Parts: sequence; structure tokens; C-alpha cells
Amino acid sequence: MASLDETQLRAILERHRNEGEELIGKEAVKPETIRVTHSADMQFVGQTHIINVPLPSSSVTRAVLQQLFEKAYFRFKVELPEIRANLVNLNTSVTGVRPAIDLSRLIDPAGRAKTLDEACREIRPVWYGGHWHDTPVYIREKLPLDAVIAGPAILEQMDATTVLEPGDRARSDADGNIIIEVGQL
Repeated sequence: MASLDETQLRAILERHRNEGEELIGKEAVKPETIRVTHSADMQFVGQTHIINVPLPSSSVTRAVLQQLFEKAYFRFKVELPEIRANLVNLNTSVTGVRPAIDLSRLIDPAGRAKTLDEACREIRPVWYGGHWHDTPVYIREKLPLDAVIAGPAILEQMDATTVLEPGDRARSDADGNIIIEVGQL
């Protein structure tokens, strides 16, 4: 730390930031905001254990860096003022924050049925627990968002089939997830 060049420290962190922002700029999805966090991996000279020290900005001074390291190290309830601190790595994370996604819109709301009966493709016999049960087969993407389904039932979609056994109960949430409560056969 005694020989740390503060100008070089700031230049490295700013280069990290610029490279990260440039890479994000090449992505097809444009972020709503960009979040930048800097940190330093540090240790006392002679130690092998490294402590990650969050930095408030890229404009950190040697004195502030030393103070932040000592504060982070004190979590071990040890002060070692006679041993020199060592800067090992500088880290920067540049994160593009996308707008929130309304998951309920992954399935076109206009394609959803108004009732559970309208989402039913067919009723077929299915073997559960040693007996045949007439089982409704629902088109998953047509289920109303507020659907409550009592088993037995089958939910079919392009990439999966969900089977509700007799006694099971399923409901869809506001995002269109299916939450299943497993019952007793």
C-alpha cells in the first residue's frame, strides 16, 4: 500500500467500468440503468487469506483504502496496525439492469380462456391408484390466470405435461405459475 499509485488505481477502475459499459452496449437488450460496483481484494503482507473490500467509487485514496481494509478485517476482532496491507486485485462489476418483466404476459392474455371448461381439450380415462378416473386434459396456455384445478387433471403444454392425481389441487398465480398442493390418493 505504501507504494500505491492512486492515479493508476483510479485509471484501472475506470478502464474496468468503460470496458463493461462497452460490452453491455453491444447487447441486443438495452438496460434501464447500469450499476457499477468496485472492490479490492486485500490481505496483510505475509497472509494467504484475502478479504474483499467494497469500494465507494473509483476515486478512492490510499488512506481510504487502508481504512476500509482495516474495517473489513476487524470483523475477526483483530487489529494489526504494525503489519502492512497488501492490495492483491481490483474488481469491477458492471451490471445492466433491465426493466422488470411482467411474467403474466409470457402467455398472451387474449389467448387465455375465460373459464376452466373453455381450457379443457378433452376428458380421458387415466389409471390412478388402481382405478380408472375420467380426467380432464387442459391446454396449459389457455388456463385462466385465476384457475383452481382439482385433481385428477392433466395440464398439457408444448414442452411439458403436468399430472395432478386425485386429491391434488393446483392454482395459478398472477404470473401464470402453477402451484400444486399434493393431496392423498
